[in-house]
Amino acid sequence: MKNVKWIMEIEVTDADYLGYWQQRGWSDEALIGIMSRIDSPGAYQELSGLKQVIRGIAFAGSSGIQKVEVSTDGGRRWNLAQLNPPLSAYTWVFWRFDWQVPQPGIYRIVVRAADRSGRLQTAEYSRGFPDGTTGFHAITVEVVQRS
Repeated sequence: MKNVKWIMEIEVTDADYLGYWQQRGWSDEALIGIMSRIDSPGAYQELSGLKQVIRGIAFAGSSGIQKVEVSTDGGRRWNLAQLNPPLSAYTWVFWRFDWQVPQPGIYRIVVRAADRSGRLQTAEYSRGFPDGTTGFHAITVEVVQRS
């Protein structure tokens, strides 16, 4: 969350220095939380056919991603997604879930991730201030079966 853009000068201090954003109430620690998102399909998209692929990314900073789970029933039951190997210890992990849709209809798809220590992404939604956003990403889609 802390991201120095330009260094104009360096000053040595014997105490913690609160920078521009910390002086305005943002977190001093700025730890990266566990996040995951659905990139495909898009929200409110109409999907044709009962075989679908759901894709996205997950990230947990240096903690890495252990697993990603997808729910196609609004968070009641969870299924493991397949993870691509990360490109490095500090990159997003791409994931996919092959979904056999039981029948046409409207579905709420939710994603969550866990880091390598097993810590699960929190469901509680919060905005960015002061410690970064939290919560599960969810989309609604309609599946139709065309002949």
